[in-house]
Amino acid sequence: MFLHYPEIKSTLENICSDSRQTVATKLEGEGLIRQMEAFETAILTVIWYKILTRFNATSLSLQKVETELLSVVKLYESLISFVSEMRQGQFDEIEDQARAFAEPVYTETTKRTRKRKHFFDESVGTETQLDPREKFKVDNFYTILDCLRNELEHRVNAYSEIKKLFSFLTEYDSMKYDDLKAQLELVVSTYSSDLEASVLDEFLQFKDILSSESDRSVTNISTLLRSKGGILTTAFPNISILVRIFLTIPLQIVKERGLSLLYLG
Repeated sequence: MFLHYPEIKSTLENICSDSRQTVATKLEGEGLIRQMEAFETAILTVIWYKILTRFNATSLSLQKVETELLSVVKLYESLISFVSEMRQGQFDEIEDQARAFAEPVYTETTKRTRKRKHFFDESVGTETQLDPREKFKVDNFYTILDCLRNELEHRVNAYSEIKKLFSFLTEYDSMKYDDLKAQLELVVSTYSSDLEASVLDEFLQFKDILSSESDRSVTNISTLLRSKGGILTTAFPNISILVRIFLTIPLQIVKERGLSLLYLG
């Protein structure tokens, strides 16, 4: 709708002026035109276009088979950042874009303000009343973005423990030895039946091999271990097991990685 707002409105106007159309069709068309002429509708069109453009592109990445779990977390976190920045300082910009579609007058400014009747035992104080622009901003703009952020954070929290366990696989360069050791000990205690304590020494040696790799993804680590007949798998058996555990986790716990099921109620 954002990309073809004027064309849609023009088509509706043509339908309303077409003598071949029924009265009911014309009335429905006129109602839709009135909605499109409302500044609030234009603003919501811009808001949802911005949101859905980024969410759709991100969702496509999330649903790719080769997308690793750590990348899933980073993608969700990037959307949380996008939504937060949009909430903090983009409303004026959105209003400017909406002006191309409708007269910049909020509907509420054309309505009479209703005064609430006070009861005899109620003190008459000053009631806080937001102007139409602020009311729309609070009731719609903030509400939409806050719901989105809450749902995204809920999704990220589902992966937080997994991220805590395996983030060292891609972030080891920035970690101190004690932190790396603590994280690997946690992994070993979590998968004690699969991994040996020697995984720390293995990884300390293995990360030197990784330093020459431009691709630091876990998928590439797996490819590296299996290359040349699995020579590195023989040298680093625990690392090989660790990587296999990580790469099979999405198949075990992730039923819906896309964004189609976000609840915005």
